Amino acid sequence: MFEDLSLVSVMSLLATVCTVGQFLTGSVIASKITQQGSTAGVTVYPFLTTLINCTFWLKYGVLVQDKTLVVVNSIGALLQTSYLVVYYVYTKQKNTLHNQLLAGGAVLFPVLIYVKFFSPDDSVAAFHLGLMASGCAVLMYGSPLATMAEVLKTRCTETMTPALSVANFVVSSEWYIYGRLVNDLFIQIPSLLGALLSFSQLPLYLLYPRTPPRIAQL
Repeated sequence: MFEDLSLVSVMSLLATVCTVGQFLTGSVIASKITQQGSTAGVTVYPFLTTLINCTFWLKYGVLVQDKTLVVVNSIGALLQTSYLVVYYVYTKQKNTLHNQLLAGGAVLFPVLIYVKFFSPDDSVAAFHLGLMASGCAVLMYGSPLATMAEVLKTRCTETMTPALSVANFVVSSEWYIYGRLVNDLFIQIPSLLGALLSFSQLPLYLLYPRTPPRIAQL
């Protein structure tokens, strides 16, 4: 059975399983919200930005007929939507959330409308959407830079999660390899950047402790 699997199929399967696993980590946060009965201490931005990112990649996958992108981001979009529903039900700041959702829609819908109705053809639409999706992915992959700066400032890694850093490195590497195999620069470039950024976090766990150093008492 496995003899017929190509390297592209193997990387497609690995990237799909690992990425969906990453998406499912949001269920832990959603469970926390339901258990405490509020969204206190939880921000909506990870759910909202991931939904936007998944939607862009889903549409891009449809345009370039990449089934892996379509499957992964369909699942991701559905999961992020379900997390947003949970957040909406339990938040006490619905007016603020409405504004945040409107801001997300202001980013998402103009791009989709352009691709659907104003782009000259599918190849041009795919190019422009690939640029947008790659840009969103770069912004998401670059978000740990602020955390790394905090680690260097405090000289401890309590604000970082080793498992998350390793998972991000593995998933980014898988997508980079997949992008090379299917010859898609829009997948390769942000994935390579994500892999490098994730890998650069790993030495920090060796250099700095998990807890802040004690300040000597005078």
